[in-house]
Amino acid sequence: MDPQAKSQFFSFPVEIRDAIYTYLVLNAIHVFMRECNPVISTCLEPNIGADFSGWERKPDPRLDGRNDADAVWGRRLRSSWGPHWQCEEVAQTTTVMTLFSVCKRMCMDIADVLASNNVVFHVTDLDTLGHFAQSLSSSQYGMLSPDFRCIKKLHITLRLPFPLFQALVSDATRTSSPDSIQAPLHRNAAEPDPVDMWLEVWPALALQSQHLQHLHLWLDHDESRPWYHVDERTVLSQFFASMSSTNIVGLQDVTVRLPNLHPLHENPDLHFTKGSSPPPACATVKRRVRQRHFYDETAVGDGRVIYEEDFPMLFELVELHDSPFHREEGLSITREELEDMERGLWERGETPNMAELMWAFGPTCELLAI
Repeated sequence: MDPQAKSQFFSFPVEIRDAIYTYLVLNAIHVFMRECNPVISTCLEPNIGADFSGWERKPDPRLDGRNDADAVWGRRLRSSWGPHWQCEEVAQTTTVMTLFSVCKRMCMDIADVLASNNVVFHVTDLDTLGHFAQSLSSSQYGMLSPDFRCIKKLHITLRLPFPLFQALVSDATRTSSPDSIQAPLHRNAAEPDPVDMWLEVWPALALQSQHLQHLHLWLDHDESRPWYHVDERTVLSQFFASMSSTNIVGLQDVTVRLPNLHPLHENPDLHFTKGSSPPPACATVKRRVRQRHFYDETAVGDGRVIYEEDFPMLFELVELHDSPFHREEGLSITREELEDMERGLWERGETPNMAELMWAFGPTCELLAI
């Protein structure tokens, strides 16, 4: 490798160069595939633990002067990047790949910084995750150096087609059946099968990520139907079996963020419910409010945004009471309090009533338009 002895930049102390790299790359990056090549872009680090209905993705024509606000909103609602939809928009025009093409020494330096500075790596699609798990030491990722496999923090955000979740359950049922040998699945050899990708990616990732310490999985499907239709225990069985401290010695914690379940449709055999069999050791399942605005394509290139209620149905009360006035008057309500209240109503056979609860938590409130 050329030491670049004549370069003024490389005459700087390594601490200064590393500080410059850190400033350019920031603390979190996205890795994704573009034309069969790995691409890196910066992450805006959205609060993925927050509760977003999808309304926050709607452009305001008064601020940005767009005349295609509805089309942009629909595209954002369909984003497979989930809560990282803004990161996806940035990645379409701006990446940090030019830094890797300056020279081999800078490429190696940046790769070392990414590995040593505990940068959070984000992956937002199953195809990239497959390449990522199987190609860390191949020439395809050679530009990022072998140290790329030494990442310590990995965040995976997957908003997958609902049929894939159904197929995973069907595949598990088939393979556990005594007649499974006589009933093979017919795969399309021309294209990678999503079920095979899901089942194979986790053991491969565990094998390649022996320095991994913190793993975060955000999971959802891309349809408006509620999450309780998903058999999350079956879907996540391979994930939990592979991404464990048994297979990755240094792994300290695994966090899985799943959408809320409606109290009337919780099933301990299918879902991780309170009091049911917990996930494996070092793994934690956390719930979140699910997206409520969806793009419904009515024809090719045409569609509309629809709103689907979900648990908690009274989610708007959280935003309604998160104001300086209500906090000062002690009338604010947290999401956890709201969920407990609404869960109690459902369990008693009562239907939550927005008007009554608005009055109970402050009659001066006005319902926000959604």
